[in-house]
Amino acid sequence: MKPPPHPQNQVKSKSFIPSGFGSRGPPTKCPPPTPFRIPHEHAPRETSPAGRSGAAADGTPRACAPAPCRRRGRRRSGHLGVRARAARASALYVAMSLVAYRVIHMRHVAPLPTDAPREAFAEGRVLQHLRRLAVEIPGRQEGNPGLEAAAQYIKGELEGLAARAGPEYSIEVQETLVSGSFSMMFLRHRVTLGYRNHKNVVMRISSNVSEDDDPSLLVNGHFDSPLGSSGAADCGSCVGKQ
Repeated sequence: MKPPPHPQNQVKSKSFIPSGFGSRGPPTKCPPPTPFRIPHEHAPRETSPAGRSGAAADGTPRACAPAPCRRRGRRRSGHLGVRARAARASALYVAMSLVAYRVIHMRHVAPLPTDAPREAFAEGRVLQHLRRLAVEIPGRQEGNPGLEAAAQYIKGELEGLAARAGPEYSIEVQETLVSGSFSMMFLRHRVTLGYRNHKNVVMRISSNVSEDDDPSLLVNGHFDSPLGSSGAADCGSCVGKQ
């Protein structure tokens, strides 16, 4: 005895039977799928392996179900293509931005030699002063002869700058001896250091029409060096740039 057909596989009226199906004739093949795409969640599901032939297991004809969409792989490849084109466009944009930045902002940043005009900042002269303070002069620690030699070298360079200044400027160069102390934190402990008869080299630049009580700008740097160091970065470079 055959089991009753599933309610979904039954046809309630002959008007729902497609052309070519009948109670006596053989079932016909399903028509080709429609050209438009049907989402997977809305596509009808087949209830039996025999559903693809157009008839149920007991021979009852039923309507053909449209074929499921099989273009998922093609959709994924399309997404990958869009991502690849976007990555190439981003890389091209970054490369063009770097080239434009270099052309606009870095094309005239070139180191000037020592023979550059005096009114221009020359990296070559900075390196020349730095080599003199850090290489040719011995240690510039407090109490060493190198500290006095560095002070005399700096004073000579400032006096040469004052001699080349125009008549509209007033430049004064002087030396001062100072004594004092300062405190600092070292390994969570406060350390106080003192100094006595330390030499400072001071240069004052002003115009001929300025007054003593006019606002001023102070630019300073130390030319002594730490123990066991030539003091190129601490702080011969500060003096060389000034």
